[in-house]
Amino acid sequence: MATKADIRDRVLRKLNVLGEGQTADAGDAAIVENSIDEMHEWMIVKDYAYWGDAIGDIPLEALPFFVLVVSAETAGDFGVPIDVGLAQLAVSELRKLGEQDISGEPVETDYF
Repeated sequence: MATKADIRDRVLRKLNVLGEGQTADAGDAAIVENSIDEMHEWMIVKDYAYWGDAIGDIPLEALPFFVLVVSAETAGDFGVPIDVGLAQLAVSELRKLGEQDISGEPVETDYF
């Protein structure tokens, strides 16, 4: 599980705003962290977030797609072209992950 700061830094790196080993300044951090909160809330409302209500509950398999969504949402704030198709793909992948039955229980099959 990643913290909001981890997600923020991944987004800023994805947008080439933050280099490896650098830390975000307060203004950039605030922009991305607000978007993280907004996108997480949006995913909960849309029922795309199959994890808990806390940002720290985002599972590792969903994290790259969540980062892409937040990156697309904040790209314009940093003068980076927005890739809407990539954001749509990321949301689609998050929805697929949420639809998977990951209970670990065997599934009974009916043969006709």
